[in-house]
Amino acid sequence: MDAKQLRAVRDMVVTAVAGSKAVTCYHCAADRFRWQRVALASRASLHFGAEFLDDGAIALECVDCGCMLEFREDRIELTRAPSSMRRKS
Repeated sequence: MDAKQLRAVRDMVVTAVAGSKAVTCYHCAADRFRWQRVALASRASLHFGAEFLDDGAIALECVDCGCMLEFREDRIELTRAPSSMRRKS
């Protein structure tokens, strides 16, 4: 995802697609997440100021159970979830 796409879903509950497959929580099978960008920089790259060479990642937190998932930033698409209301089972 590029920066413009990420800004469009900032602070929103999202659904995600990775590898043309909808992402679901492996613990509770929910499909709605809160997200944040995380750095995958190593200590060595931070020390030498080369963190810009490392890829970023997107961390997804399941809205229902809190389980965390991570994906490479260039391998995932986020879209605003249809409703921010908790889905009834």
